[in-house]
Amino acid sequence: MLVGCPFCHHAKATCYREHQPLRLGRGECRTIMRCDDCGLLYPDRRLGVHESIEYIAQHNLGPDGVQETLQEPRVEFADTNIAALLLKDVERNGRALDIGTWNGEFTHIYGVLGYESYGLEPHKEAVAFACSKGLRVFQGAFPDDVPRKLLSSKYKLISMLDTMYYLHDLQKSFLKVRRMLKDDGVFLVACHQGYSPYYEANLDHSYFSRYGDYVQGIPTYDALQYCLNRSGFKTLGIVASDNGPVHKSDRFGILSGKS
Repeated sequence: MLVGCPFCHHAKATCYREHQPLRLGRGECRTIMRCDDCGLLYPDRRLGVHESIEYIAQHNLGPDGVQETLQEPRVEFADTNIAALLLKDVERNGRALDIGTWNGEFTHIYGVLGYESYGLEPHKEAVAFACSKGLRVFQGAFPDDVPRKLLSSKYKLISMLDTMYYLHDLQKSFLKVRRMLKDDGVFLVACHQGYSPYYEANLDHSYFSRYGDYVQGIPTYDALQYCLNRSGFKTLGIVASDNGPVHKSDRFGILSGKS
């Protein structure tokens, strides 16, 4: 088990929400803490790297492995998608990398948009599926297990779409993204946030019901801005899913570049 904030690496925090039942914990609960520095929400006890891998293998993929959850990745890029809105004025060329690409959907989409597109995914079955669709998806886990091929050149676009929740060391991950980006490159993060009305409207909605028992950090808008700024990024664009205040939206995205 790990303790403390996955970005600030300390346990100076305030209790935010008590008695949150685990998704598959058979009645076991955790407390959600809020870091006193960055404001990131996180469980008071986090599964370590090997514990997370074991949990996913046992519980998260279904009886038939990942195959039953994989869908055709070659889909049309909807104009209303958060990523589409944030990238509409971005020059689309050079290399792109989607971290945690799963079935390769955004690896495909970035290729359609004009990038030389690559994906990184830890699950070997998902990687095999994406590769069978003609996509350049590599097996590995960010930030410590990235294949050499993906480190051979820098990128114009790197994205984390619903991936940052599961990074055990968020600070190390964001700093590595910055090193992998070209000076004029962009970093796209999209996520569900911890101050979503989903939780405020019904206190019976456990944070683990959405993020899973192996969640490491739950972003809020201010927390993600803090983490990006401290990692050497500046904000270029912000989109909220419901066109309301981004601080209270269910989902939002931030496009950033090197500061």
